[in-house]
Amino acid sequence: MIATDTTERQIAELNELASRVVDRALSGGVDVAEAIARSGSELSTKVRLGEPELVEEAGHRAIGLRVIKEQRVALISTSDLTDRGLDRFIDDALEMVEVSQRDPFAGPADPELIARDVEIPSDLYDPSINQIDADEAVDWAIRGEQAAEREDSRISNSEGATFTRVSGAFSMVLSGGFQGGYAISYASLVVVPVAEDEDNIKRRGSHWTARRHLADLDSAEMVGAEAARRTVAKLGARKVPSCEAPVIFERDSARSILGLMASCVMGSSIWRKQSYLADRVGTRVASDLVTIVDDPFLPRGPGTRPFDGEGLASRRNVVVDAGILQTYLCDSYSARKLERSPTASASRGGGGGVGPSTTNFVLQPTDERLQQLGAGVGDARREPPDAVQRHPARAGLPVLQPAHHLAQRVPPVQRAARRPVLVPRDGLPLAPAELRRRGHVEQAAHGVHAQPADGDVVALGLVRGDREAARALEHVRRGQVGA
Repeated sequence: MIATDTTERQIAELNELASRVVDRALSGGVDVAEAIARSGSELSTKVRLGEPELVEEAGHRAIGLRVIKEQRVALISTSDLTDRGLDRFIDDALEMVEVSQRDPFAGPADPELIARDVEIPSDLYDPSINQIDADEAVDWAIRGEQAAEREDSRISNSEGATFTRVSGAFSMVLSGGFQGGYAISYASLVVVPVAEDEDNIKRRGSHWTARRHLADLDSAEMVGAEAARRTVAKLGARKVPSCEAPVIFERDSARSILGLMASCVMGSSIWRKQSYLADRVGTRVASDLVTIVDDPFLPRGPGTRPFDGEGLASRRNVVVDAGILQTYLCDSYSARKLERSPTASASRGGGGGVGPSTTNFVLQPTDERLQQLGAGVGDARREPPDAVQRHPARAGLPVLQPAHHLAQRVPPVQRAARRPVLVPRDGLPLAPAELRRRGHVEQAAHGVHAQPADGDVVALGLVRGDREAARALEHVRRGQVGA
């Protein structure tokens, strides 16, 4: 199913390497040996004001190993793949496991759950991405930056444009009976123009595109033009008074709360008591319009995968259904700690370590459309302060720029922060120059009133000036989200 003979050969070589390491570790007396071998390359280019500032290309080839003996665990990795280097690598692993502390929950995945025949999707790898050389990457970045300059005369400067491409392959071999691997690819472009406001404040905006397949990327011209529109939209922004008002979150701003929600449903966060969702399965945790799915089968999705980091066949997990928490995302270790079943959510790092993770974390859209949301929301930036306070429901606050550290995973923690926010387009009202929000992520989840099925805007929520957190929920495309 892999696109080229070269990648098939690369995966076969990585599989042979991982198999050899696992066999040698087992012969050293451990109960479990699990290896992941990786190789790949990355090219990154940055231009500023039409001139290249960075051209960097690097390749890697390494292996990570996890060994378990009598419930003691050791993790180790190396990029020295010579015979002598591998000998030292395995000897070190065997020494480390002897001095590790016992963990009664340590162990591999249940052998009965291991996938035996896994079909690898053909769309995880695009060979044309690996064929992009430095000149072509620089050209992508230059065209994006120039498009931003042409879009609006108020663009006066640039923080640059960056094009990056990544490709590689891996193979995972587990002593429990699993072997599998595949190739991956990814390319991205980001453009960051600058405009100067009347008070000489520099306003910076950005736009980006990132996909597994080169043909799916937005054009450099489209990315640059949109980056310029987002930048000049900030001009003239000012503060608004504290008030309660509807808030529309665009994709980049809305990304943060779904990521926060994802961290809260990880089995590792639950057993460590680092999440407010501990012991909350079966209870309401969000608005009844919120349905969140972890879907590893989205075509060409950034987190799409046929199996997880422990060799379990991927599965679609409904995490929140109509506001009700349905499950946590667990690898085998956190499942044992919580006396639950694993959800095929394990991720294995290059160093051999395993933990739970999301794949494509998706907020399902509602029936509303972008203009329907905008039509019912006023403009807090243009309203007089007393009018905003008297009629908060008509004074909307659209938020386009990400803000961080404004909502917490554990209820007792309260923090405040100021971040500039971007002004929307397409007839939506303008946003304030900065916004202070504070509170807890669950307040934001309960405040979601709509998830439009078109456009880039992601969710309509409610913010109470300085007091309540309000961030919500990322997209993959057309109202869906992926984290």
